[in-house]
Amino acid sequence: MKTFVRAWGVFSIVFAIAILGLSFAFKFDHCKPGGDGKYPGGFKMPVIALELPASADALSVLLASPDCRRQQARGLVLDNFLNIPLYAIWIAGLCFILIQSRASGIRLAGILSLVTLLVAVVADYTENHFMGVAIGHQGNFTNQMADHIRYPSMLKWLAIFLTLSLISTLFIKIGLAGSVVGWLIAACFLLSFLIDLSALAFKLSLIESVWYPQFPAIALISYLFLHEPQTVTAAL
Repeated sequence: MKTFVRAWGVFSIVFAIAILGLSFAFKFDHCKPGGDGKYPGGFKMPVIALELPASADALSVLLASPDCRRQQARGLVLDNFLNIPLYAIWIAGLCFILIQSRASGIRLAGILSLVTLLVAVVADYTENHFMGVAIGHQGNFTNQMADHIRYPSMLKWLAIFLTLSLISTLFIKIGLAGSVVGWLIAACFLLSFLIDLSALAFKLSLIESVWYPQFPAIALISYLFLHEPQTVTAAL
């Protein structure tokens, strides 16, 4: 198991670099924000704004430019073939580690996290399908089209960070064994879940902040898995 843990430490570094690169690729300069520098719904990123459109009017603003449509279409390709597979594989590896646990609670958390991860992936591809329909649409947008994108997206965001909160049970156990790194990783995952819930309940544009705790979490996981794999396996 130590070999797999170390391998996932290496993959975590690859994952972090890839996600960072994709974050630059998703900056669409042809999608112009409003006078306040923000997109409909108060979003700062057009790709996230299109994932969570409140109405037909939001779609009309977001997809007004043919150049913006082309950039959003390119973003869908990147999301379908790079982003979704990358995060699904990375999280699935963490779920696999939990399932190896001798503790029934952590093992159950691993199984449940795999289920919620599957829900997230299905919701993500469903959202992308309807985003593609909107991007290719030539007539007037409807509120129903916005709903078809927004509801799967909200489910995706909930499922992803519910999955990570379940995974945090392993890092809490590592923390209880005396590892500060374990506590920090668990705190990052749980903070992301709290931001996620706040965004879904109160203000959707808060969802753009949900990834900020994830980058330190990924870095800390890489360190823990590469330098202290015995700490991880001892907690299983």
